[in-house]
Amino acid sequence: MSHEAHDKVIYDLSAKVTHQDCVKRGYCYTNPLDYADMPKNQSKEIVEGDNIRILNKSEVSNLLDAVTEQKYHVLFSLAIFSGARQGELLGLKWSDIQWQDSQIHIQRGFIAQRPGDQTGRLI
Repeated sequence: MSHEAHDKVIYDLSAKVTHQDCVKRGYCYTNPLDYADMPKNQSKEIVEGDNIRILNKSEVSNLLDAVTEQKYHVLFSLAIFSGARQGELLGLKWSDIQWQDSQIHIQRGFIAQRPGDQTGRLI
């Protein structure tokens, strides 16, 4: 998934939904994201012919329901609802999770390295 597509999923499903929940619970009076414009298509990563489609809420729910292995369900849920990038998720360690505070601290990214390649690349 491109960064642009990832950002749109996070905007639609994470920030806006989170703020709507805050309004519903009385933590704030209005959702500031109701007045925000979606980012314009500025991605240079999309190669001509790629067809990227953003999942709607129902499709996200169906995807998560279809994932049977818990480790993948957690990974996909965290990817969809946290805003973390792929490399950030793959770089997580158990010590990054603060269970008592219900927080995850993203402190590194995963570096993919092909055999014989000394440089590696951040995912």
